[in-house]
Formats: sequence, structure tokens, C-alpha cells
Amino acid sequence: MHEDLDLYEPADRELILRHVPWTAWLGPGQSAERRRRLLARAARERTGLVVKPSYGHGGAGFLAGHEVAPREWLGLLARCSRETTLVLQHRLVPDRTRMCFRAPDGARRVARVPFVLSPFVLDGRGAGALVRHPGPGPGRATGPVNTAAGAVSNTVLLLGDPGAGRPAGGG
Repeated sequence: MHEDLDLYEPADRELILRHVPWTAWLGPGQSAERRRRLLARAARERTGLVVKPSYGHGGAGFLAGHEVAPREWLGLLARCSRETTLVLQHRLVPDRTRMCFRAPDGARRVARVPFVLSPFVLDGRGAGALVRHPGPGPGRATGPVNTAAGAVSNTVLLLGDPGAGRPAGGG
């Protein structure tokens, strides 16, 4: 989306810049110049980037640049991207929220956990969202918020009130 910013209306462009992390692909079939530029950017911005395979689901294969030594990072990207397409993306620090959980003993517990909200838009209007969050267990609040790392997925469906022109229950 960032490569095509000039194709969007100003309001959509601002929304993308504010909420969608910079993302690029690195892999076979890419021009040598584009590959060189992306590898140079990846080397400069290692601590703020993540890399993942372009296939699969749930965040399997996710690797954060800040967890890799600088000289290993560039070699890893160059080597892996010769054979398969990788997705490079700015690393986001997720927001946190208080959530209620049931402990194994049945007691209700409250924990602050990170979450990621991915909206669904239909005809330019919010229609729903995918919400991912880890459970309250140790170590789960520090890694990526993806299902391969144990996050739970939930959805939110937004139903409009055609008579009022706003979402049901909205104010």
C-alpha cells in the first residue's frame, strides 16, 4: 500500500500512513536494483523490522530483526530471499487492554494483554474486525501477537442501523 500511496485519496493516504505498517516483498523475480535497495534499507532499519514468509498463516516463520545479530540479519535475508519470497514489515508495538480470563482453578483473573485489531471494510465502511490476543500466561505478552505464537482469534461484526445511519448501539 505504501508503494501505491499516490493512487489513494488524501484521507485514505493519511489513514494508511497512520495505521498500516510499511511492508515490502523481497524475493526471486525482483529486479537487482530493487533487491539492493530493500536489502540496504533492511540493514539500516533491522531493529524496527520483522520478516516472515509470504505464504502460510498464523505468523509461522515470523522473525523480529532486533532478535538477530546485525551481521547475521542481512545474510539471512539475502540467502532466504533467493529461494522464496519474504515479507518485510515495520514492527508494531501492539496496544494493551485489560481482559478477563478463567484460571485453571476456575477463578476469574484480569490481565493486561497486547492485542491486534484488523478491520474489515466493505463499501468504504467498517463491517467487522479480527481481534488477536494472547492468553495471560508468562511470556505470551512479549512476542508477536499471532496464532503461531499462541494468540487467540476472535471476530467482531458491526451491524448498521439503517434507520439511524450509524452502527447499532452507537451513540
